[in-house]
Amino acid sequence: VTLNYRVGVFGFFAHGALATEDAAFPYAGNQGLLDQRAALRWVRDNIAAFGGDPGNVTIFGESAGSWDVCSHVASPLSAGLFHRAISESGGCTVGIATAGEGAARASTISTAVGCNGAPDELACLRAVPVSELLDATDSNPEALGTSGIVVDGGFLPAHPRTLFDGGTFNDVPYLLGANADEGTLFFIGATEITTPAEYTATLQTRFGPALAAQVETLYPLTSYPSPQAALVRVIGDSALVCPTYDVARRVSAAGRRTYVYEFSRVAPIPVVTLLKLGAFHGAEIPYVFGSLEPPTAGDRRLATRMQEYWTSFAERGRNPRASRSTAWPRFRTKTYQMLRLDG
Repeated sequence: VTLNYRVGVFGFFAHGALATEDAAFPYAGNQGLLDQRAALRWVRDNIAAFGGDPGNVTIFGESAGSWDVCSHVASPLSAGLFHRAISESGGCTVGIATAGEGAARASTISTAVGCNGAPDELACLRAVPVSELLDATDSNPEALGTSGIVVDGGFLPAHPRTLFDGGTFNDVPYLLGANADEGTLFFIGATEITTPAEYTATLQTRFGPALAAQVETLYPLTSYPSPQAALVRVIGDSALVCPTYDVARRVSAAGRRTYVYEFSRVAPIPVVTLLKLGAFHGAEIPYVFGSLEPPTAGDRRLATRMQEYWTSFAERGRNPRASRSTAWPRFRTKTYQMLRLDG
């Protein structure tokens, strides 16, 4: 089952006035997540007619979809609608806005299209052509933040970190992981930095001076072949790898069954080699769906085993299995064991 949901300004718009429009949903933002929840309710009510089991539903997604899955695991509104969860590259313990931040970002868009201060701001916004709303979002990329997801008091009654650490989240087995080279895809066509000074300046712009110094200590240039390589690693780790593992750590600490992977296979595709993408963001998807073309015998084996791991987890919710392959250890904060998926 796949689904559509609202994205961008239409799916993650946290204007405070939206909380007053529907007594059943007295909060603003996360409209896209509510669309997904509606689809999950449809599955619960109808999937038996298609041969499915409404009592054994697995949700999984990659990148933004991974954030979404993580948010459903945290959300009390999604309780009972799924029974396993898989997140590929993305965790919801960072990049989530407070209600105030969400409202301020909505105000940025409203101002950009000339509706801020209108007698009825929502009516004004709804009269704005779609193209103008999209242009306003493109011109103000900070208006949706990292993910657009907001602590709205309903779908997310508190920050996911708080929900995970307090054990007040959905009790479902969780399989999640990230790729070895998550950052490379985001630097295609970008101007490379070449000097230590440029590296330091870029870190300060992204993280602020105090945090930048800590990051540079953790990612010293002496550990990388170039300043660009160090920056690519920093961006991939901070945006995707570390947030994914942070979710795993918090969920596991709460006693929930957790299984974690690192995907490190470099696909034998010329463009991957040419651009030195490594195991880039999204590289695991063709293996999960068996759609890599043209695969080698090793790639076929890896794809088959990954599909066996994913589906056995969906079926059983524990001890993911694949024929003639390594047993997948349960992730625990004391041992930090995870499964490397490679050639």
